Amino acid sequence: MNPRRIAYVIRVFPKLSETFIANEIAEVRRRGVEVRILSLCPPADEKRHKIIEQAGLEELTSYDRGEFSSILRDFRPDILHAHFATRATAAARKLSVELNIPFTFTAHRYDIYDKPPRDFAERSAAAKAVVTVSKANLQHIVQTFGVPESKVHVVPCGVDTKRFRPGMAPSTPLIVCVARLARCKNHALLLEACARLDAAGAKFHCVLVGDGPCREEIETLRNRLKLVSSVELVGAAEHDEVLGWWQRATIAVLSSESEGMPVSLMEAGACGLPAVATGVGGVPELIVDGVTGIVTRPGNAGELAQGLEKLLTDEGLARELGRAARRRVKDRFSLRKQVESLLDIWSEMLNRGRRTVAVTVTDLFGIQHDPAMPKLRQALNQEEVQRQIGRRLPRLADDCGYVHLKEIRVVRYKPGQRCLIEYTVDVEDSLGRLERVVVIGKVRAGHSPRAAYRLLDKLWNSGFCTESTDGISVPEPIGVLDDFDMWLQRKVSGVPATDLLTGPGGTLLARRVAHAAVKLHRASIPAERRHTIADELRILHTKVPTVANGNKALAERVINILTAAERLASGIPVPAASGIHRDFYADQVIVDGERLYLVDFDLYCEGDPAVDVGNFLGHVTEQSLRTLGDPNALSHVENELEERFVELSGETSRSAVRAYKTLTLVRHIYLSTLKPERRPFTESLLDLCEERLAWPKMSPTLRLPDKSF
Repeated sequence: MNPRRIAYVIRVFPKLSETFIANEIAEVRRRGVEVRILSLCPPADEKRHKIIEQAGLEELTSYDRGEFSSILRDFRPDILHAHFATRATAAARKLSVELNIPFTFTAHRYDIYDKPPRDFAERSAAAKAVVTVSKANLQHIVQTFGVPESKVHVVPCGVDTKRFRPGMAPSTPLIVCVARLARCKNHALLLEACARLDAAGAKFHCVLVGDGPCREEIETLRNRLKLVSSVELVGAAEHDEVLGWWQRATIAVLSSESEGMPVSLMEAGACGLPAVATGVGGVPELIVDGVTGIVTRPGNAGELAQGLEKLLTDEGLARELGRAARRRVKDRFSLRKQVESLLDIWSEMLNRGRRTVAVTVTDLFGIQHDPAMPKLRQALNQEEVQRQIGRRLPRLADDCGYVHLKEIRVVRYKPGQRCLIEYTVDVEDSLGRLERVVVIGKVRAGHSPRAAYRLLDKLWNSGFCTESTDGISVPEPIGVLDDFDMWLQRKVSGVPATDLLTGPGGTLLARRVAHAAVKLHRASIPAERRHTIADELRILHTKVPTVANGNKALAERVINILTAAERLASGIPVPAASGIHRDFYADQVIVDGERLYLVDFDLYCEGDPAVDVGNFLGHVTEQSLRTLGDPNALSHVENELEERFVELSGETSRSAVRAYKTLTLVRHIYLSTLKPERRPFTESLLDLCEERLAWPKMSPTLRLPDKSF
């Protein structure tokens, strides 16, 4: 059961310094959930964030405590949710008992560290779930109040990454701090760091956005440190004004001595800003030191000043960290992700105790015990998978929809390296209509699932979607499940090109494959790695000699083949590099009628386009030898593919294609030894490579050359 109506209990709503609450409620409402807001006190601020009006939240808010029970009886919420563990949670607990409505609450910072309620443990026990905004908070709650870890869910606040995005680079270095002028934010430390920058002759301007009880004290210190011209206090700001400051800034800074999970730094990161901040609370979970910003020791003005100076003087580093900061916020701290997690928690809570339909799990490989990929165990857990996919796949289900797990099946597995799992799901839209879909989850040990997802997404959006007019596509990217180190794509229908190349339409299919390869090469999708002819030869010299296995005569043949391969490689012209598949062969092309799908971009890199076509042709030759008994049986197919590629890429590519085709056959000598059913063909591949490389078969009595000289 998904929550349809939620009543929020808040001490003061709306409050200028608690934008994250308004954003959360607005997003929950946008997801189709009805909302009511019970505010224990009216707001003192006259200013309002625009989101309050835009989302119609003021009209949904009641301030009359005497009417709260009556409002809830009429509204009939599925859940009460309070923000902060103090007065709001106490009120929610009381209403929960009176009206028999389950309640949950989110604990942030001061309600955990500074002024936690004495009965925090009892409030947690009464709640159906406790939410907090950082792992640091979770550990404190568990250790200090004895709340079971299983009861506490970490859901960081999120930001709207479509709205908070990079602006124009400022002409003058601008350091911005968005924080209440309160003791815990330790602005004095920031002012001391600014004084050090000023004394060192650094060019900068610092703006403090926010208001609070320490304003007079901060102004006095600013005057004493002679920073009036360098540091500006602009007061409290509405959300659009905050966005404006971030988009004009160079660096974000936060000098707190205590934090939960600072939303201000999320907003800064979304705007592409690197941050310098003290490593308290959830800050190290948000900022990766040296990757998205600089984390300093709390209370250390020298380190804070050094971090700021480093980013002020190294513009290249600041840009690099800023780009990484935006990627991290989009991936992990978006408002969408926050609300999806909350809805998951509430749905699970409401469904607890209901009868669940058993999901079929098929694992013939025993993947649960792989030490190199320990998260595979969770990827087979029915309850965990349902929790992960229920609301976290927006490309499948709309904002108000839901994904229901039906079957889990492990389809491919290489121990310690990679795994493919098929998830059969029913996708329910906002109208309750169901669609059966199969998605493939891919895991590669030591590889980033987000990088793989981003690559597939870039291809999809560069003309490879299922509606592409040329009939050449990639599988639709669906999402990333970080808890499994997994990315998801929609399973495509069709058959591998391997099964069709030997048929009557093989030559036509070969021409289409050449067209697909050229389309990939021309897509101009940047690659993180580069593959050169030196890399190709290194692979051959590492793998192929293992075939000899102590057989001296065979070792001599292998040495001569590798020597000839080097001579062949030396004649390959220097290519105009592009993005290449690098593992391109017939099984990586799925044919569905008139549409071709290119799959499995795990080795995608920058390299010579001829690598892909030569690799494909070498695999066809090996397939001909192994399945038809003649390496030339499919030469007509190979010729058509080569001719079409040369037509599209230019005659100068022909010699490189043929060279890489032969080098692929040399690699197949080694590959033939990995599977028992292919070992009978190792000798034939040796003969074929000697023939193609124009190297005579060596006499068994020939001695290895003496390399001692």
